[in-house]
Amino acid sequence: DAGGTVKGIIAIVFDVTEQREHEKQLDFTFETMNDGLVIYNSKGQVVRYNQKTLSILELTEDQLLGRTVKSLGWRVIRRDGTVLPLDEYPSAVALTTGKSVNGFLLGVELPNHKLKWMQVSANPYEQKLTTVNGITVAQRFVQVLFSDVTALVNSQNEAEEICEASLDLICIANVDGHFKKVNPSFTKIFGYTEQELLRRPYSEIIHIEDIASTQVAIDQLARGLPLLDFEHRMRAKSGEYRTISWHCQPKPSNGDIFAIGRDVTDYIATKKQLLEKQEQLQELINGVPALISHWDSNLLNVAANSAYTRHFGKKPSEMKGKHYQTVIGSALFDRI
Repeated sequence: DAGGTVKGIIAIVFDVTEQREHEKQLDFTFETMNDGLVIYNSKGQVVRYNQKTLSILELTEDQLLGRTVKSLGWRVIRRDGTVLPLDEYPSAVALTTGKSVNGFLLGVELPNHKLKWMQVSANPYEQKLTTVNGITVAQRFVQVLFSDVTALVNSQNEAEEICEASLDLICIANVDGHFKKVNPSFTKIFGYTEQELLRRPYSEIIHIEDIASTQVAIDQLARGLPLLDFEHRMRAKSGEYRTISWHCQPKPSNGDIFAIGRDVTDYIATKKQLLEKQEQLQELINGVPALISHWDSNLLNVAANSAYTRHFGKKPSEMKGKHYQTVIGSALFDRI
């Protein structure tokens, strides 16, 4: 009253029986999950979690219950290493927008400076509480499910480092004719920037005479069949053509192609030069009147000059790979 004496108390009592029953049903699911599961209230405070959460985040119960993400003081980063603002956290976005966030990748730097990568999904939901007077009040919560994917991200980082350092061409392309990702060797060999390669069809830099064979190869990959030792010529920014030998593995589910290519231009040129020199040498040997032949350790013929083949009445094709005894005859062979 006016004198300050308490005459009565008005209390609002909520019937939480349904809530408690719901929580009991969730207990078993919570504690047997392999992923972390946290529930935040409308103020962003942790009101529930499972034991896997404490294990992943390396926290005690006292360090987590009732805390907000901000009060935990974590440094949270995106995949590219930039800091993720608080209002972009999956839990915050789900709370403010009422929409789910699925498969969000973020890195959390724990108090011990250990960086862990999490795949996070946040799903908002409302829970209705009813007073004894029949008044229904809705409260919003966010259920956050997260997996520790640190090992996977680290292995991806290692794979990317290998791709970056590789002298071979490594790329992801699609059967529709475009590169989706290329490693730095593309720039070193062809002179194009990554952006120049990604925004144009790769057919634009393939030699016109190799377009048809390349399309046949792409059709094979589109059917889910791998491709080994496929060669074609590709034009560098300077206008020079380089011959690339490809090993390709398709992923039919999305049309992607994982490919590793090697520049064999110099190898082909060197091989051609060696063949030309061998032909020149063979011409010189054929001009010598003496009998000249080459046999391996098993007495199989490797080469012979014209005088030798004429002497034994053989063609070069009848000599190569044949045993010495077969060429000269058993009678002569036995006397040697």
